Amino acid sequence: MLRNIVLYIFTGLLIQAAQAQESLLWKVTSPDGKYNSYVLASTTLPGVENYDIATGTALVMDKVNTVAFFNVPDQSEIQNIPVFMKSSGDNTLKGYYKREDRIRFELMVNDKLKSSPENYYGFKPLYVLQLLKEKDHAAGADFQQTILMDIALQQSKPTLSLITIRQIAGIMDQMDFSTQALVLSSYVNNVQTYLDADAEKFNAYVQQSLTDYIKVVNSAEQSAYINVMLNNMNDFLLKKIEPLSSQQSVLYVLDADLVAGESGILKN
Repeated sequence: MLRNIVLYIFTGLLIQAAQAQESLLWKVTSPDGKYNSYVLASTTLPGVENYDIATGTALVMDKVNTVAFFNVPDQSEIQNIPVFMKSSGDNTLKGYYKREDRIRFELMVNDKLKSSPENYYGFKPLYVLQLLKEKDHAAGADFQQTILMDIALQQSKPTLSLITIRQIAGIMDQMDFSTQALVLSSYVNNVQTYLDADAEKFNAYVQQSLTDYIKVVNSAEQSAYINVMLNNMNDFLLKKIEPLSSQQSVLYVLDADLVAGESGILKN
């Protein structure tokens, strides 16, 4: 039986959401007071498949015009992932990593991705990191998004992606290759630390404490990763969210990593 995550709603202007972040669902109002939108902190962490977030979200979805997800790729995007995620220039992990790091990387790719490491040496290191983390999250990876997409379909709500895979790749490239490789190496060499952090994050998520959640993120992730994949990503997303929210009511479904914290969507 699914256990419930009761969604508390905090109200206020997006730019004024400064109180303790102890909710997964926030109501935000356009500056002219004309439209109410909502930000839902989602997660792909393992264990989320045991919790029902659909019941509360369905009630909120009924109040909006559109549901906006972080990324819902179309078939063309998916087919072009190898092109978008190829490392820039002649950079490859095989040429960058020394023997010891290369062996650890190859063992992890073999174990988690069930494929030859040769298939991944030419990709952006941050993309490889994303693939490895998705394997850590297992059944939770697409659980919430699939359910919420189905509810949107049932309610005849249009859905949209806030960012394309090509644009995600562009943000990844805001971090130079060597730093990306170091961030990936940190994960490969300290994987249990990241898995323990996932468990702590999930506990904070179930308690609906984004304050505790982001503390774990800040302690577990490399500062370079936070600067680019969270802070810079949010700068990009806000350029889409602000004009959209001034034109209609929207439910934004965004990973809790992007919602919480001083540089999160709620504070900006």
